[in-house]
Amino acid sequence: MFGWRRSARLCARPAYAPGPAVAFDEDPRQVEARTIVNAANTPGDASNSFVISQPGSYYLTGNINGTGGKNGISIQADGVTLDLNGFALIGEATGSGIGVTAPAPQTSLCVRNGTVRGWRSHGVGTLNASSSVLERLRAFNNGGDGLQISNESAVRDCVMSGNIGLGLFGGDRVLVSGCVADINTGSGIGLGSDVVVVNCLVSRGFATTALLVADRSTVSRCTVSRNAGTRESRLAWDRTWPIAASVPTTTGSLRVAAAPCETVPSAATRNSASM
Repeated sequence: MFGWRRSARLCARPAYAPGPAVAFDEDPRQVEARTIVNAANTPGDASNSFVISQPGSYYLTGNINGTGGKNGISIQADGVTLDLNGFALIGEATGSGIGVTAPAPQTSLCVRNGTVRGWRSHGVGTLNASSSVLERLRAFNNGGDGLQISNESAVRDCVMSGNIGLGLFGGDRVLVSGCVADINTGSGIGLGSDVVVVNCLVSRGFATTALLVADRSTVSRCTVSRNAGTRESRLAWDRTWPIAASVPTTTGSLRVAAAPCETVPSAATRNSASM
């Protein structure tokens, strides 16, 4: 009997006072790790409505309208991600400059998820931004190029339409995938050497050269259709040569992957390239 009581005392749990309640479902606005682009967080200057001067992740909470000859957002730091968050940067065709610009050499930038339209110059002018990414952007009706990207970069799932310059202008060692370039005055896509263009559509452009790549480049599973020029659609490598059945799979150092592309002239007949 006494042994039983001793065992019960030894096994009894000590009493603890309840601690403070722990909130597991916090309001996401209280733990947001990104910074809103606004006058308080990213104040502008004489040339730019907003300036991002520190690395980090930034996002929009509404549309931004261009004013008074200024650029929209100027990225002046490495390691910046700018999420347009589904909103638009809207320029003034007669006054505003570039929608998103990187005026000095930068690296590791990402601009994504929104629309850049109606700027007097380029929509996204990040030609100085190497090792960067542009994705899920719509760039249209800009006075210069729709999108620009520098070397060692990627552009994916973007639409460039109605731009006075090129739809997309880029440097060397660039991967472009899942993009549409339509009704641009310049080439739909114009890139440097050692690039890959895959699963893209270039259509209804006004330039003689619709899709331009330099040496050691690959164009795969693309459609180039209804563009200007004597053969409707052209690729360029050191010189301009038309897409046609006579173009070999490998020409010099430009490689076009097997059976990827076709050209569709404005006439009823279709001209499939043997590439």
